[in-house]
Amino acid sequence: MRKFVTLICCIFLLTDVKADDVTANVIPTVIGMNNGAITLTLTAGMAPYTFSWTGPDGFVSTEQDISSLAPGEYCVTVLDAFCGEANICVTVTETTANAIAAIDQPDISILVGPNPFTNGFDITVNTSVAGAYTIELQDISGKLIVAIDVIFEQGENNVAMRDLPQLSAGSYHVALISPNGTVKATALVHL
Repeated sequence: MRKFVTLICCIFLLTDVKADDVTANVIPTVIGMNNGAITLTLTAGMAPYTFSWTGPDGFVSTEQDISSLAPGEYCVTVLDAFCGEANICVTVTETTANAIAAIDQPDISILVGPNPFTNGFDITVNTSVAGAYTIELQDISGKLIVAIDVIFEQGENNVAMRDLPQLSAGSYHVALISPNGTVKATALVHL
């Protein structure tokens, strides 16, 4: 008697993750704040992925996206489920804070930090003229998100922007507006 064995053949199309398949978006850190960030986008490979980050001062992480970063070079090894491997290194640069001189009044300036922000940010306004102002948070197209009225004394004034609505990652404008509607100063912040 003959025995027949049925051979079932499966063909798998495997796409291992490679360095070209990993892109990094780097947000610089503000001098002295260690608030840089790196987000990774993967376009190939097979989940689950593992991440092994190294960086300055003994930094290590196993997260895909990393934040609260000091300036320096960060390297990651990405492995996919089928042992595909990608290695990339990126540099987090250091920038000055968003201190923007006044648009039409040289005696007003604003400083926003941390930048980029996550749950809110602080605004420092220096003015030589006390008075009432409005601080607006606008999306990049100028659409109003939040407005608060403040009264500033002469000198340094601090305002905390907290309890913000759910915001998408991106860039936003902070505008300091006088009672007559004139924009006195602006700053660009990032989420």
